[in-house]
Amino acid sequence: MSLMRINPLVDFAFKKVLGDPGSTDILLDFINSFLHLDIPIAQVEILNPFNPQDDANDKFTVVDVKARDEHGRLYQIEVQLQNHAALPERALFSWARTYAHQLGKGIDYQELRPTLSIWILDALLFPESPKVHHRFRLMDREAGMHLTDHVEIHLIQLPRFQPSAPLDEEGRWVYFLKEARNWTTLPPSLDSPALRRAMDKLDDIRQSTADRLRYQAREDYLHLQATLERSRREAMEDLAQAKEQLAQVQEKEAKAKEQAAQAQEQAAKAQEQAAQAQEQAAQAKEQTAQAKEQAAQAKEQTAQAKEQTAQAKEQTAQAKEQTAQAQEQAAKAKEQAAKAKEQAAKAQEQAAKAQEQAAQANEQAAQAQEQAAKAQEQAAKAQEQAAKAQEQAAENAARLEQEQADNERLRVRLRAAGWDPDA
Repeated sequence: MSLMRINPLVDFAFKKVLGDPGSTDILLDFINSFLHLDIPIAQVEILNPFNPQDDANDKFTVVDVKARDEHGRLYQIEVQLQNHAALPERALFSWARTYAHQLGKGIDYQELRPTLSIWILDALLFPESPKVHHRFRLMDREAGMHLTDHVEIHLIQLPRFQPSAPLDEEGRWVYFLKEARNWTTLPPSLDSPALRRAMDKLDDIRQSTADRLRYQAREDYLHLQATLERSRREAMEDLAQAKEQLAQVQEKEAKAKEQAAQAQEQAAKAQEQAAQAQEQAAQAKEQTAQAKEQAAQAKEQTAQAKEQTAQAKEQTAQAKEQTAQAQEQAAKAKEQAAKAKEQAAKAQEQAAKAQEQAAQANEQAAQAQEQAAKAQEQAAKAQEQAAKAQEQAAENAARLEQEQADNERLRVRLRAAGWDPDA
């Protein structure tokens, strides 16, 4: 039959090893090994000594070890099998309660003594740290100054320990606390008076039926507590996940509502744009009709301008013809005057007639000149009318060309808007 293995981290065994008043040498070695004091302590008094019967009666409500050395310094030692979120706060509170317990009525603050806590952790509190031993004190890190030496909290992360030779005193204790649950005898590498005595304490539990039953009851209780803690932690994680999922669902619902509102807003904008497009299409049709009407008017004005131009040309031709006739008559009158003068010289008897004929010729010449002047005036007016007609024709042609260009741009916009103006 194999021997029962005892885990020194089960609080019953832990207190039996370190809290027995008859075995203060073990506690003394434990404290000196972990605290590395400049001057090791020589004496230690256990303030809450181990009593199996009392512990059984109060169901082990007090599971730490408290002690005082020869200088009055206080020590609080506790083991923690399971971590929880508030463990740093609990360690600080336990230290504070132990420290404050010194201050009785009428006690001076200067009589307060340093208090040091040592926590043995069977689970990682700082997963990001590779260190086994963490030491916390009150200090100003920037100035490198300590406020007081009254505060020290030591956290020992057993899972970070990897045995290597040779082991120092602290390493042997860490190795023992981590692996003794798997031993029935002490390995030679850990052979020291204090650890041999600690291993004997575990053997005493194995050998004593009462202690063995108390240990098993406590171990079962701790297993149950660990199971309950794990269940509680899983429930909390499930609750956190459920809350997160609910938040995600609510966020999705909010986004869906927001998207629906945006879709409705976009639909309203689309309807408004459609109405604007219809209105623009109606305006475009109206503008097209106006453009067609303007084009028709421009054609009519062009035809009128062409007709006026033709009339002006005809009037110019008539004026030129009248001028030619007047010039021809003037030439004939001059010729007749010359003949009359010649006849007057030859025939005096015909002088009166010649004079009369000359007077008539002069009168005809004056009339001819007057007609010629009128004809020239008519020709000037006709030329002026022709120039005005040509200028008006050019303006009408330019306006027609501009209107045709505007009409073409309008047709392009209508096609871009999806409406065929020629349909």
